[in-house]
Parts: sequence; structure tokens; C-alpha cells
Amino acid sequence: MHKVSAILYGGEAWLKRRTELIRMLAEDPAFSKEDLYYWNNTEYVDNITRMNLELVRLHDEKKVDKPNEVAFQRASLGAGAIDLNFAMFLPTVNGQGTDEQRNHWLPQIFPNGPVIGTYAQTELGHGTFLRGLETTATYDRVSQEFVVHTPTITASKWWPGYI
Repeated sequence: MHKVSAILYGGEAWLKRRTELIRMLAEDPAFSKEDLYYWNNTEYVDNITRMNLELVRLHDEKKVDKPNEVAFQRASLGAGAIDLNFAMFLPTVNGQGTDEQRNHWLPQIFPNGPVIGTYAQTELGHGTFLRGLETTATYDRVSQEFVVHTPTITASKWWPGYI
């Protein structure tokens, strides 16, 4: 089973580090979710946000330092106020960015710097019906920028979450 786990989790080194990270979270009372099922929505948001800030503390203490480690630990916590920054934005920049983009953005992305990122999942009126999407992005050669046009309220970007 160990060999299969190593394959599924990206190799022996990452499996070992992943196990260490899980143990670190489990042993730190700041990350306790013992009463999770008794939290109301406000308590859930408050507690998970507090845990995310504790993760920043671990990062500052250099116990967690690589983008994939931060993303993994954040994902272990649950959805919170800065959830998409750690679970989607940071790993996307790290995994899909060029060396130049990573060098520029990773030091600026929270918890390293002031940038908290997100992304738009879908449009309010369209869900997963991609052919119905209304927003257009047109490249303007003069300004060298994309001009994004969201023509109606149903084209508003929407994250289909519960918080």
C-alpha cells in the first residue's frame, strides 16, 4: 500500500512530507476541529479563518514554506475567508506560471506578501453551460490588455459555494 500511496502522492519525498504536515496539523491545538459539527456558520467562518492565519504563522516560522505545502495544509482546514487564495490561486500560479511569472508573483501572494488572489468559477446565469457564457475578453493591441465585457447581470461571475 505504501508504494501505491507514493505513486498517488507524487513520490516518496512528498509522501513523507505530506505525512509530516498531517501530523503537524493534528498535533497543534490551534487546528483542532473537535467541535466542527456544532459550529454555526459564523463560528465556522471565524474558526477556519483563524486556522488559516495560524497557517501563516507556521509559514512565518518556516515550518511550511513551499507553495504546495501551504496549499496542502490550507486544503486540510476547510473552506474559509481566504480559501481560494491558498487552494486555487497560489497553486495555479506555482504550477502553471512561467519562471518569470512565479518569480514575480509568488513573493507577493499572501502569506508572503499583500496579494490575495481568487478566480471566477462561472457566470450566475449559466453554471456549467459553457456555450451560454456571455462574458467576452478581447485583446486590445494598443493598450496590450484584455478588455473584459460582462453585458448582463446573468453574466456576473459566481462561485457556487456555501459561504
